[in-house]
Amino acid sequence: MITKDLNASKREPRRSQAGMIPAIVYGRTLKENIPVFLEANILKKIFSHREWESTIFHLNIEGDKKDVIIKEVQFDTFKHNILHIDLMAISKDQKIELNIPVKLIGTSIGVKNGGVLEHLATEIKVKCLPANIPEHIEIDISALDVGDYFKVEQLSADTGYEIMAPKGEIIVTIGIPSTLKAKEEETKTEEAAAAEAAAAGKEGVPVTGKAAPATGKGAPATGKAAPATGKAAPVAAAAKGAPAKDAAKSAKEPAKDKKK
Repeated sequence: MITKDLNASKREPRRSQAGMIPAIVYGRTLKENIPVFLEANILKKIFSHREWESTIFHLNIEGDKKDVIIKEVQFDTFKHNILHIDLMAISKDQKIELNIPVKLIGTSIGVKNGGVLEHLATEIKVKCLPANIPEHIEIDISALDVGDYFKVEQLSADTGYEIMAPKGEIIVTIGIPSTLKAKEEETKTEEAAAAEAAAAGKEGVPVTGKAAPATGKGAPATGKAAPATGKAAPVAAAAKGAPAKDAAKSAKEPAKDKKK
């Protein structure tokens, strides 16, 4: 549990707002909400550390002391400036829900082998008494290889707090490098093309088998055409007779010469 002191001043209409951030203090232990001002420079230092979500602040409102946690922070559009803060007053015997930062320790095998570390859940919601608020939740990622992941359900049971996040939520995973992804995609494409070609080949066998009878049926047609070829033979013979005609013609030509 982390604790820090934090000073605040009551928010009044005539009080200067320069360098101050408006906030509201609320909770079951209060009779009514308390509007206050917090120093902007102090808040910037607080938000420079991730543990602010798991920190209990001893808030001093001009002598009125209360234990609070930062429940919500409103930023401007670009998140450069803090606009408003909600502070929830807590009591020692009342359980509260809050987000605890996740701290990864070790270097995974997958990263050493070229994998990409993807930290998906940087904080985990828990429920506990103020005294049991953990500073952070540690996860050892040394044994994670490429393609491995760590889910909420794999977190070690702790009697001090109850984990409220979904059990199936992935906290961290070791992704496949983009170069390896490209190779895998290329391999998948080649395998798909080969499978498609093989499937096309298998589908073609029945088609060829069916075509065989068509060829068989065509055989009689060829057989019928044979007589036609036979009939054409005289034509061929006539073609062979052409030289005879030429010979006769040549025989007559000398006769013509004699007449001359």
